[in-house]
Amino acid sequence: MRIPAWTLGVLMIGFLTWIGSVPAHSKGEGIRAYVAMGSLNQVLEIDIMNDKILRVFEAGVNPHGLAVTPDGRFLYAASRGSGPKKADHGKEGTEGKHHPLEAEKKAGQPEIDVHAGKATVIDIGSGEVVGRIDIGAGSHHAAVTRDGKYTVFTVPSKKGIVMVSTATRTIVRTVETGSGADYVLAGRDGKALYVSNKGDGTVTLIDTASWAVRSQIKVGQGPGHLAESPDGKTIYAVNSFDGTVSVIDAAGQRAISTFVVGVNPHGMDVRPDGKAVYVANRGGTTVTVYDTESKKTKEWTIGEKPYHLAVGPDGRKIYVGSRSLSKLWVLNIENGNILREIQTEATPHQIVFTSGSILKGD
Repeated sequence: MRIPAWTLGVLMIGFLTWIGSVPAHSKGEGIRAYVAMGSLNQVLEIDIMNDKILRVFEAGVNPHGLAVTPDGRFLYAASRGSGPKKADHGKEGTEGKHHPLEAEKKAGQPEIDVHAGKATVIDIGSGEVVGRIDIGAGSHHAAVTRDGKYTVFTVPSKKGIVMVSTATRTIVRTVETGSGADYVLAGRDGKALYVSNKGDGTVTLIDTASWAVRSQIKVGQGPGHLAESPDGKTIYAVNSFDGTVSVIDAAGQRAISTFVVGVNPHGMDVRPDGKAVYVANRGGTTVTVYDTESKKTKEWTIGEKPYHLAVGPDGRKIYVGSRSLSKLWVLNIENGNILREIQTEATPHQIVFTSGSILKGD
C-alpha cells in the first residue's frame, strides 16, 4: 500500500516537532563539563555529547575546586597555592586560547608564580581570564550561592571559608567553620551552606541569611566531599578516613545513619532521580553504588585509584578521574560499564557542568 506524499509530510512534521520538544539537557546537547587540571595549571572543557575535549583554559596555579555561576557565564577556579609557573601571556584577558592538552613549557626550573593563592575567574564564552582574586592563602574547593551573589572558597589554613562578591570580585566576609575546612556545598533551597571540616569530623551548617554558623553536625572521620539529594532533604558526607558516608537529615541537622564504602573514598555524587549515590574509592579500584531505597551497596570495578566523580546533568553518564593514571573514565550510569576513556596528561580534579540554566558540580 502506498502512503500519500502529504501523509508522509504530516508525519515528518510531527516527528520533528516531537524531537524539538525534548529538553536539550535530556539529550546532553549543549552541556559542557569543566575539569580542573591541577599540575597543568589548566581547566579542560569537554562536550559531553561526544566526550571530546573542546578547549583548554589557563586557570592560575594548581586549580583544584571549580564553581560555575548560575547563568553559566563564569567559571571560578580555586588555587591550592603552589605549583610550577606558567608562561605569562601578558595582560589578563588574553589567556585560554590553547589547543587541547598543549601545556606550555618554560626553560629552566619552575619559578614561584605571582598568581599563587589567587582564585581565577574565567569567561566561559571567550575562554579568557577576566579576573584574579587574592584569597590570601591556598583555597581548596568552591561553590557559588544559588542566587549567584557570592562565590565561596574553603581555605584550610584559615579553618573556614572566604566569601567573594561575584559582582565586585572582592572578599566580603570570612567565616570560621573548623579544622581542615575542605568542601563547600550550596543547598538547593538557597538558605544553607554546608562545609566539611576534615580535621574535626564535622559538617558546618551556615545560614545564608545571616552568614552565621547554625550548627556543627558530627559525622565520621575525615569528612570531605558533600552531595545533596534532589529534594534537598538529605546531605551526604564522605568520611575519607574511616571508609564510610554519613547520611544527614537536612531539616534535623544531624547524621541519621552511615553506610560503608571502599578504602579512602573521595569524590561523590547523587543520581538525578535520587535513587543512588556514587562514591569513588581512591584507595582501591572501585566505585561504590548505594541504593537509597534498599539501603544496599554494590561495587563497580573500573581501574586504579578512582578520585573525583560527577554525574552528568543528563543522568546518563558518570565521570570519574583517576588519581594516578591521568585519565577520566566515562561510565554508563545503569551498570558501570566504561563507555570511553579521556586522556588528560595529568591528574584530573573537580568536575563541574553547565549549559545555561543547568548547573551542578561535584
